Amino acid sequence: MKNFILILSFIFLFILGDRIISKCLITLSKYSSLPYAKIYSGRAKSEILILGDSRAYHHLNDSDWASISRHKTFSLSITGSPMILQEVLLRDYVNLYGNPKTIVIELNALISPVDKVISLKYLGLLSDNFKQLMRIYYSKQLKICQTFNLFFLNTIDYLNLLHKIAIEYDQPKLVGEMTDNDLDNLINKEYSPYFQNTDYNVKSLERIIRDFGEDVKIILIITPFQKNFLENQFEKDDWFNKIESMIPKIIKIFDYSESVINNEYYFDDRHLNEKGVKKLLNNMNKDNFFQKLI
Repeated sequence: MKNFILILSFIFLFILGDRIISKCLITLSKYSSLPYAKIYSGRAKSEILILGDSRAYHHLNDSDWASISRHKTFSLSITGSPMILQEVLLRDYVNLYGNPKTIVIELNALISPVDKVISLKYLGLLSDNFKQLMRIYYSKQLKICQTFNLFFLNTIDYLNLLHKIAIEYDQPKLVGEMTDNDLDNLINKEYSPYFQNTDYNVKSLERIIRDFGEDVKIILIITPFQKNFLENQFEKDDWFNKIESMIPKIIKIFDYSESVINNEYYFDDRHLNEKGVKKLLNNMNKDNFFQKLI
C-alpha cells in the first residue's frame, strides 16, 4: 500500500511539474518578436494581413508594404505553411483583434502540404484552433502532448521563438542568385507537375472567403516564378483557371507570376532574391497595387 501511494504521489508531482514548467515556458512567447508569437500577446493589431507560405514570407515584406501603403501591415506567412494553417492563425487573429481591413493571400499556400503543422506544435498551448488542427492530422502526437505538455515544446521552432526574445526578428529577404549550373539543372529537369492543390487547402480558402469575404477586402496574389520553371509547368494555366472559377468575381487575382524575368533576380526557381523583391515592388507600384489595398 505504501509503495502504491508513493507511485501515485510521484505521478501526481510529475504531471504537476510538467504543467507548471510548460506553462512558464510558453509564457515566454509574449516576449518573442516572432510574428506568430505576437498574435497571442496583443502585439499584432494591423489593417492589412498577409497570408502564405515561403513565397509570401520572402516576397511580400510587411515593413515594405507598410512604408509604401501607409497602412499597418502584418504578415502571418510561414515557410512551408499550408493554407489550412494560415486559416488557423487568421481565425485566432480575428478572435483577438477583430477583422482587419484587408487580407492578402499568396496562392502557393494552396499547394503546400500539412507537414509544417507539427513543427509548430507549441501553438497548441496557445490556440484551441491549432489543437483542433492537430487532432485532425496529428492525433497521436496531440494525445502525447496533452499527456505531457512539455512535448508541445519539443521542437526547433520553439527554440527559434526563444531566440527571438534576445534577437529582434526581421522578415528576411533571400541573398544570392541562381548560377549557370542551377539554370542548366532546371532546364534539364524531368517534368513533374507543381501546380497541384490539396483538397484541404482549397476548402480552407473557400472557408476564408465565405466567412470573411463580406466584411473584409480579400486580395489574391501570385508572386513571380523563374521563367524556365514556368515553361516546364504545363498545368499552371489550368491551376489558375480552377482557382478563378471557385472565387467570387468581386475578388481579384493579381498574377505577377511572369512579371520578373531576369535570372539575376532569383535565389532559386521559385523564390526571388532581395533585388527581385525590389523589382516586384516596382512592378506593383506601376500597377497602383498599393492604392487598391484598402
